[in-house]
Amino acid sequence: MASGKKTGRKSQASNDFLEPLAPTSVTATNVPSGRAFNNGRADVTFSLPANSPAATSYTVTSNPGSYTASGASSPISVTGLQSDTAYTFTVIATNAVGNSLASAASSSITATTVPNKPSAPTATAQGSAANDDVSWTAPATGGSAITSYDWESNDSKSGNTGSTSVSVGQEAGTAQAYRVRAKKC
Repeated sequence: MASGKKTGRKSQASNDFLEPLAPTSVTATNVPSGRAFNNGRADVTFSLPANSPAATSYTVTSNPGSYTASGASSPISVTGLQSDTAYTFTVIATNAVGNSLASAASSSITATTVPNKPSAPTATAQGSAANDDVSWTAPATGGSAITSYDWESNDSKSGNTGSTSVSVGQEAGTAQAYRVRAKKC
């Protein structure tokens, strides 16, 4: 009796009863554009080995922090990452049978975001010179260099500076409040 199947070989259908193999080719990319301070994002791409049973979902986990995200396919975005922090990521594949082993870790990325808010500025009036000297403390950068600061007074005077202080010409005897925002490239 001849059979089309060789002894000792499994059919593809037998893979329907196995959990997926560990994902491979795990790559992480930092996505900094417009991300709030300490809410970084990484997009993680991956694939399953060609001989792996199918997966129905994937879970990506960061190290450090154990931030996780799940999805049905690659890529998966992990958010909430701390600014100016280096991360690697692993991926687990899941199907109805169970979970794969964790993938090898991705190469390291550093999560970057917009800078944190500067400290509240302090203003000192310069008497008869009618100038206010305004200064503030540089905030945490978010992982990228701060290139300048926008400042504004409550009487709508405004400007931009590369330092953490500015002298503002004001009318003598007026009280002003100031706001400052850090900018990066």
